[in-house]
Amino acid sequence: MNPHLLRFTLYATCLLGVAVSSNATADHATAVTAQTLFKVRYHRWVAAIYDKPEILLSNATVSYTSRPEFAQIVGLGRPALPSIAEEIEQGSDMSLFLGYAIIQITGWNVPPTVMDSPRDLNAILLRRLRVERIIPEANSVPNQSSEPAR
Repeated sequence: MNPHLLRFTLYATCLLGVAVSSNATADHATAVTAQTLFKVRYHRWVAAIYDKPEILLSNATVSYTSRPEFAQIVGLGRPALPSIAEEIEQGSDMSLFLGYAIIQITGWNVPPTVMDSPRDLNAILLRRLRVERIIPEANSVPNQSSEPAR
């Protein structure tokens, strides 16, 4: 077994164990489970991409989104939307392509001109998730800097 895949599998198993053994309420447990399952599937998808260097060299979005691991993310459905949005906002690894998962989950129509720019697509989708109150509003606290104002 590939060492990277083994590491991600072990990580996923640990996360799943923590979620299952928590003493949370039913609603909280559902949210934790959706978040945990998303993280597990996201890391499996990223690991699968890194295992195939030809995907990393590809400019085609479909190279990233046609993987069975991506379909497993989509398969989580609406409960995964807050976790997907959080991952996009963090800008981690392959989060650039997660907007396509949001489209598949929600069935939303997006103008074809935006589909060519994953960053623009993600911005539009995050805005709509907020408008429809699927995710909370962005933090409105201004960025605190340690540098004095000039």
